[in-house]
Amino acid sequence: MKRGLSISEAADYCGITPSAYRNWMRQGLVPGFWPGTRRIDRLAIDAALDKMSGCSEKKPTISKFEAWKAAQGEAA
Repeated sequence: MKRGLSISEAADYCGITPSAYRNWMRQGLVPGFWPGTRRIDRLAIDAALDKMSGCSEKKPTISKFEAWKAAQGEAA
């Protein structure tokens, strides 16, 4: 899929109407046009949707060593 989307394509990608997408743009929920174009970055839309859905929240990470230690504790 191409990266630079028209407003109609961006709205379709989000599953909403172009009017709803423009409303979300005004609210700052989704990205607007690339400067000097009428194209919207698909990856920026993904990031905005992830943020809206809570998918972008950082999850605690552990090192490979900590994961190994945890697995050893379960095996015991």
